[in-house]
Amino acid sequence: SAKKRKIRLTPRMGGQGGLGEIDKHAVSRVIRMRSSAIKACYDRALPANPRLKGKLALKFVITPKGRVGSVRVRSNALGTQVASCVTGKLRNWRFPQPKKGTVSFNYTWVFAH
Repeated sequence: SAKKRKIRLTPRMGGQGGLGEIDKHAVSRVIRMRSSAIKACYDRALPANPRLKGKLALKFVITPKGRVGSVRVRSNALGTQVASCVTGKLRNWRFPQPKKGTVSFNYTWVFAH
């Protein structure tokens, strides 16, 4: 449609684990800065399924080099296309380097339009 969809993206930082130490606000900032890439994943899936909305919850690990190690989908109401698009983007992001080891985060996005 010609009318531009207004996409709402609500990011929520969840629990933190692992042996490393990191400023979680800095992690959150990286994710918020990249939110347009996350929105694009959702936007791409909407034409095929206009009623698509809901939550995508991921658990991801940040390595001592500030790279994303593993990503696991914890819950997903948006189908595989959106989830694999989001995890693909996330894997390429760089985060601050944690001290003393790896850090894991639970992170949830709520998609609506």
